[in-house]
This record gives sequence, C-alpha cells and structure tokens, in this order.
Amino acid sequence: MPLVNIIRGDRIDPAPINVRTPFIRIPLWLALTWWTMKGFAGLAFVLARFWYVTAPTLVFGWLYLRFGWLGPVGLVAAVSAGSAGWYFGHRASFLRFGWWPVLSCYRRMVYRRKWHAAMVTAKLAVSFDGHTVLPILRRVRCGAGVDVVTVRMVTGQIPDDFAKVSERLAHTFGVRQVKASPGPRADLVLLALFRGDPLAKLVRPLPVPAVPEFTALHVGRQEDGDGYPLRLFGTQVLVVGATGAGKGSVIWSVVRSLAAGVTSGLVQIWGLDPKGGMEPGEHRRADVHPVRLQGLRGHGRADRGSRRRRPRPGREAARPDPAAHADAG
Repeated sequence: MPLVNIIRGDRIDPAPINVRTPFIRIPLWLALTWWTMKGFAGLAFVLARFWYVTAPTLVFGWLYLRFGWLGPVGLVAAVSAGSAGWYFGHRASFLRFGWWPVLSCYRRMVYRRKWHAAMVTAKLAVSFDGHTVLPILRRVRCGAGVDVVTVRMVTGQIPDDFAKVSERLAHTFGVRQVKASPGPRADLVLLALFRGDPLAKLVRPLPVPAVPEFTALHVGRQEDGDGYPLRLFGTQVLVVGATGAGKGSVIWSVVRSLAAGVTSGLVQIWGLDPKGGMEPGEHRRADVHPVRLQGLRGHGRADRGSRRRRPRPGREAARPDPAAHADAG
C-alpha cells in the first residue's frame, strides 16, 4: 500500500446549496396520452420526411382497396403513357422536371446506404465527446453523366479533405471519378460523381442557331454531358495547347456556330496566322504575310474606332462586328 496517493486533475468542492430534482407523480392516463401523442408525431414526421416512399405506398394501397388490381395497374399505365408523351413531345423539360428529380431521389437512397461506411473508411468521420460525427448528405442532383452531391462538413473540415480521398470515394460509390469543390456556403462541399464519360465517344455536331447568341455560343460538350457555352460578347478568348491538342477544332467549332451570322452579314471573320499555318488559310480574309498582316490589323483598329463613334443603336442600321481568330500554335 503506498504511503501517499497522487492524482492529477481539478477538485470539485461541494456546492453550498444542493437541490434535489423533484419527483412528480402523474396519472397513468396522462402518461399514456403523452406517449400516444409522441407516437403520432413521430409517425407524421416519418411520413413527411420520406414522402417519396410513403406517398406512392398510400396511393397504391388506397387504389387496391377501392378498385382491386385494376386501380394500381391503371395508374401505372396512365403515368407511363403520360411520361412517354411528355418525353417525345418536349424531351428537355421531361428530363429537367421529370426524370432527373426522380433519379435524384433514388440515387440519394443509394448513396445514403453506403454513406456511413464511406465516411469512416475515408477517415472523414470525426470523434467528438465520445460520439462519432459524420458529414451530412444534404442533397443529390443528377445530370446526364454526373451526380452532384451537396455535403455539410463537420466543424473543422475543409473541401480539400474530401479532395484528398476522392479516389477512395470513387471506388466506394462505384463511379469513374469524384471531384470536390467548395459549395455556396462555407460549411458545404460539392462532390461531383462522374458515372460515365460522355467525351469517350464521338460528339455529334451541335445544331447551328439561326441567330448566334454571343453571350452563350454553344461550341461543344463538357465532361458532365452538358453543353459548353462560350461568351464572345464583351470579352476576348485565348485558346492555348500543344501541337495536336485540338486548338483547330475549337476554332472551327466557333466558326461553325457563327455560320448563320456570317451568311446574314451580321458577323465577319478575319483570320490572322503569323506562323503560316493551315487553320484559317482557306478563309478569304486570312493572311500570313507580315506586311499585309500589319495593314489588316490597322484596318481592324480603324473599323473599331468608327464603330465607337457611330450613333446610338436605332439611328443607324447595325453593322457586322468582325471576330478575329489568331492561330498561335
């Protein structure tokens, strides 16, 4: 037995006033009423929280009790026929307001089943006060080739913590790639789960608009399957890449999207190629001679100056604005 016991820590002295929690006896009927109200409140919360499961179940159950098997089958047939007509009538609105929201609800349930294991194995779960705290899966938004998952981070986490384990998350959720980016708020992170690769196959040419939209000119597709809108109005575009990277394809995609404007006289395309390449060589205003290039540039500056000094829109017919493309390598 030791002579002196030593222990580290703060000693809690007895409080000058000790208050005992009162013990209140209530009737049994009042306790049963309280428990019943709590049960109904919990049931209502579950029905509202998982409405995408409970609402169809209640509807199909009522139809079966009211009309037998003809009720649920007739509803499925009517919804299928309406969805098919909507899809063939206006495919864009069907995907945006019909298919993608339904698929988002389904994918959210799939991701939630694996969420606990994914966060623990990726070391994104935090132990605090003897409890395990997980990032919260807030929302899932599906697209053509990507699912965007909105996650509320645990206090102290940053989006880079999710980016470091992106490969582990991709294998856990069975997707091709995962990218993490900051969300609209400081406590949110957006996880882009790429399920396929829309750029692996040949991308068909996009339709040429009758009137070019210079603020959002569609010239290609992104890796998530959505279109790539290029802004030409009020800005300058620089295309950089190594030899054979596809700079010429980008240039000709822009030219193709402006084709209707060139035909109507709204757009003029001037090609300047100082290194003597072949990209704009077939255009009637393309030039490679250094002296003539300087003259063409001076003509362009003079044309821009005259357009700045012209009267306000409405007093003079609109003149075409040239778009110059320089192939830098």
